[in-house]
Amino acid sequence: MTKVKPLLFAIPLVAAITVLAMPVQAQEEGLPAGVDGRVVLQNVAREGWRVISIEGEGVFTGGAATVYLEVNGRYQFDLSGIDSEHLPLDFRGLGGRVLFSQSPEEGPEPDLDGLDLQVDEEGVTFTLTEALAEELSFFRATPYPQMTGIVAPFSEPDAAEDAEDAEDAEEEA
Repeated sequence: MTKVKPLLFAIPLVAAITVLAMPVQAQEEGLPAGVDGRVVLQNVAREGWRVISIEGEGVFTGGAATVYLEVNGRYQFDLSGIDSEHLPLDFRGLGGRVLFSQSPEEGPEPDLDGLDLQVDEEGVTFTLTEALAEELSFFRATPYPQMTGIVAPFSEPDAAEDAEDAEDAEEEA
């Protein structure tokens, strides 16, 4: 009887668990100058968006189409693998008001100073200012309202408060 067989069985099992636990690929190279983080989106038919990779700092995902962005960072939503002519992306505020868009019919809100918005067929790049963070709620494909994703801005003090709340909850338990 040899003790190698259980080890050989464990290696593929650990690899399979690791792959299943990492649905989004995180990378650290290839960002354009001045961009802190990139979100690469893929459309799932006409039903929704899926984040297929993230890279850089200040950005992470909490699900298929939920993106967390740190306030005061500069971010690119990469749509290079999508036909943006038919599926232009727009960013909306509370109540569904369009803040900025890839669609030529929708322009940026005039009161969004400091946004430094860059829009083309490859994607949308913007700076998440504090004013924008207060307004920004979700992104969607302009012609398909069901194709939405959530944008959740955060700042370092928010993260520190969350950590303190977690510590307090542990102490009370």
